[in-house]
Amino acid sequence: MKEKVNVIFGEEQVNKIHNGETLTPDERSLYMKTYSFDSIAEKGAFCHGIHEAVGWVECCIEYAV
Repeated sequence: MKEKVNVIFGEEQVNKIHNGETLTPDERSLYMKTYSFDSIAEKGAFCHGIHEAVGWVECCIEYAV
């Protein structure tokens, strides 16, 4: 089974997520991207890279179930 993670981009949309608000369907379509990986290790490395970028480029990770 592929490992997946959703990343939400955009300062306003990230703030909504951090404040417990939900994104509209249009926002999800425009500002959320799903990435797939072959292993948990690959997913972890990708997420580590995204976390390192926070503050340089605004985004947050919404972990897919």
